[in-house]
Amino acid sequence: MLGAKLKTFLPLFVVANSISWFLLTMVTIMDLPNDTHFSGTNTFYVVSIPYFVALLFSALIGATLLAQKLKEKLFLTLWILWGVLSSLLTYFFLVPQTNWVILGVISFILGGSVGLGIPMCLSMFANQTKKEQLGRIGAALFFIIQIMTAIILFSLGESSIDYKFLVFSIWRILGLSGIFFLIEIKNNDKEQKLALLKILRDRTFILYFLPWFMFALINFMLTPLVKGYMDGIDSNYYSNYNLATLVITSFTAIAAGFLCDLKGRKAAGIVGFVLLGIGYAFLSLIPQIAGDLVAIILFTVFDGLAWGFLYVNFVFVVWGDLSEISNREKYYFLGGIPFLLSGFVQVIAQSLTPLKPNVGSAFSLASFLLFIATLPLLYAPESLSDKLMKSRDLFNYVNKALKKVQKEKETDQHEKEEKDEDENEAEETPEEIEARKLAEKYY
Repeated sequence: MLGAKLKTFLPLFVVANSISWFLLTMVTIMDLPNDTHFSGTNTFYVVSIPYFVALLFSALIGATLLAQKLKEKLFLTLWILWGVLSSLLTYFFLVPQTNWVILGVISFILGGSVGLGIPMCLSMFANQTKKEQLGRIGAALFFIIQIMTAIILFSLGESSIDYKFLVFSIWRILGLSGIFFLIEIKNNDKEQKLALLKILRDRTFILYFLPWFMFALINFMLTPLVKGYMDGIDSNYYSNYNLATLVITSFTAIAAGFLCDLKGRKAAGIVGFVLLGIGYAFLSLIPQIAGDLVAIILFTVFDGLAWGFLYVNFVFVVWGDLSEISNREKYYFLGGIPFLLSGFVQVIAQSLTPLKPNVGSAFSLASFLLFIATLPLLYAPESLSDKLMKSRDLFNYVNKALKKVQKEKETDQHEKEEKDEDENEAEETPEEIEARKLAEKYY
């Protein structure tokens, strides 16, 4: 039993290892401008633009050309090894004396190594998981990714950036442990391989993609404003907010996964957008009523809840539902663009912070737009198949019917026992009745 569970879990460890490695490298490379050796506005653009350009184009190549030419096991093995090599190159060449050209090249290589296999990796997750369990397994993976990423980041603490990439290379090579247990799913040659443009013209895809894209654009554009607002009150608020959001999001993901599988992906998406819209509404309205601290606490709670629902639904689940095996990498690439470019959106937003917009108005507008973002989802068909929904409804109906029958049987049994007792009492002889009455009277 344990061996079977390990064989199921270890291929999914590749997914957890890969996405946590992506988050670790992105956070660390974006932190380079804050390092005393590389500080400066120029550094910020030198590292961010090459990283995200390479990330996007390598993901495109991986989802189209390489996914069609290479088998899944070979592709993922080569990708992991290249990730190890790129992390080691960063460790050796990222020294205080590194000039801007080398810094840009390192960033480009690292971004390319990260993005290349993300679509294939997520496609493998969908191939290895039953559709009716995508939400729960995706939630468990998201929880593990959050915890592992946080542990590695906090354990490294104030270590030098080059040392961090040495640790990342060791962490990355551990991902090979899951490759050996990977069961490759054979593509049916009769399945149609769709072009990216044809997927983009699919109505269902658009109705799910637009809200997700709006979420990424609004949320990450406002991140510098949220940071500036919290830092203006207390310099510790933003770091506490990040930690609290991490914890809330990780545990909320479990509930989100169950909601995805039980009530559908559409319901989980709507809940996520509504929660985030309410969170920004608190930031714009509550400070005048109950003070800044209350507004920040409420925003932190609702923001964490929303991320749990939206990330599980739109990173792991929806695109696996909408796609077939032969097209999964393309669906995950297109659907994952807002996720892959989230850091780049923050880069753009940070460059616009000198404009100093009205914070309250910005939060109010964000809240309004996030509520508007739910409208496409209202018109979207449920991505979880009707067959699965109907079979689950039938299963629940049968369970309720069985419980009702069992309850009726217990009631009938109880009534029968009471009737038998009454009959026994009615069969008492006159002497027994007299004796019982005397006993009741005196005792």
